Amino acid sequence: MWYEKWFDSPFYHILYGHRDEREAKHFIRNLINYLEPQPDSKFLDLACGKGRHSVVINKLGYSVHGIDLSENSIECAKEMEGENLTFSVGDMRECYRANTFNYVLNLFTSFGYFSLWEDHHKTLQVIHDQLQPNGTLVLDYVNVVKTEKEIGNGLSYLIENEGITFNIRKSLSENHVNKSIDFKVNDRDFHFSEHIWRLHLNEFTTLLESTSFDIQTIYGDYELSKFSPSSSERLIIIAQRK
Repeated sequence: MWYEKWFDSPFYHILYGHRDEREAKHFIRNLINYLEPQPDSKFLDLACGKGRHSVVINKLGYSVHGIDLSENSIECAKEMEGENLTFSVGDMRECYRANTFNYVLNLFTSFGYFSLWEDHHKTLQVIHDQLQPNGTLVLDYVNVVKTEKEIGNGLSYLIENEGITFNIRKSLSENHVNKSIDFKVNDRDFHFSEHIWRLHLNEFTTLLESTSFDIQTIYGDYELSKFSPSSSERLIIIAQRK
């Protein structure tokens, strides 16, 4: 699958190098203020990348385990392991530890990658099974409605990071938002792609209801502003396990 190679590539982290610790701290602190976790709460950071959100939650005093499919990302994250902060390589479709966590976080559009629609349902069921009764899921996805309007019949632009110029082209297909990424390093051409499902709020509502979640609230950005389908940057769903 595309995400197995791309997320494990050093170029992925160069392209998205602007996702810094300050941004992570701001979002997580807003989120924790809303959630008001008990001091002994346990968090699972699912698709944690290099662990930037996990580290912030842990510094606020909570137990966190981060899981990611990328071995390279987890290798970096493990350098920050400490008391009540651990990481492991894993697939979000597989159960790590049942009935254990008070909170499962799936942040920064780390959902909707799979080729099979059934895997979305499977992933949410596995999340449900890892939560304690009445545990909470926080799922942060791009607002597809706004993205569709921005892309229209196609969108192209350049991003330059660490001396590499990335040629980005976005397009829409029947079920997916597609991103093509082309660049050159040392006269060698590279190509990667990203594909996420065009999951709107109604699709998420159906998926969550079918896996025994109740949606508690929905936000539209990392300031936790009210969600607007036409203008919000994000679709942040907070749901409780039944």
